[in-house]
Amino acid sequence: MHRLGRELFEVSSAWRREISFHVGNLQKTEESQNWFLKRFQSLSRKGKDQKVASTISACDAEIQLISGSIAIHLALAQAAGTLDTFLQVSLPDEIAELQRVRSLLHERRSFIHEKHPELRESVTAVCNRLDDVARIYRPMIMPSANHLTYT
Repeated sequence: MHRLGRELFEVSSAWRREISFHVGNLQKTEESQNWFLKRFQSLSRKGKDQKVASTISACDAEIQLISGSIAIHLALAQAAGTLDTFLQVSLPDEIAELQRVRSLLHERRSFIHEKHPELRESVTAVCNRLDDVARIYRPMIMPSANHLTYT
């Protein structure tokens, strides 16, 4: 069971890295100061914004897989008798990594021009799914013995 839990952690980590890779390679479209070039840039802007939105939206499958892997890892930890360790160490680390990925997605969301709110909303929905995963599992986190304070 320990080996299965380890493999789940590695697969989940690979999915997070894949999201970070694809989203991290998105480039911000720079606005030209030349009015002539601005005119032509605005014609191609929607296409670039659609690319950003579709790249981020494509990450939704990985987010669902990560959520499922956390649930399976939780069940394995319970069966193996290592639930406390999972709730004190692994789960907080997993949620912290998800928050890092969410910050990257949110940053790249700002690449989409305000003229395309429908594209921004599709990206917001993906960010919200990451928040939902964290919201589901965060209450399960147990403080570790290292973080306990005695009064």
